[in-house]
Amino acid sequence: MTARVRHRAFGAVLVLATLALATPLVPAAWRPQPLILGMPPAFAWALFWLAVMFVAVLWLYLADEAQRTSR
Repeated sequence: MTARVRHRAFGAVLVLATLALATPLVPAAWRPQPLILGMPPAFAWALFWLAVMFVAVLWLYLADEAQRTSR
């Protein structure tokens, strides 16, 4: 996978996470509902996307670092 493809994939994940967290439906999720792992659904949703972004940044860093050391 080339660096350009990796960066585009990371950009797509970034845009998707931004759209998922900026949706106007998130405040409506704070109504009393069943808990997800002991958290309200909106908080669990935000933590899920935080984890997705962490994995995406880690993947991009490791892939770029591997490419630098293989030269």
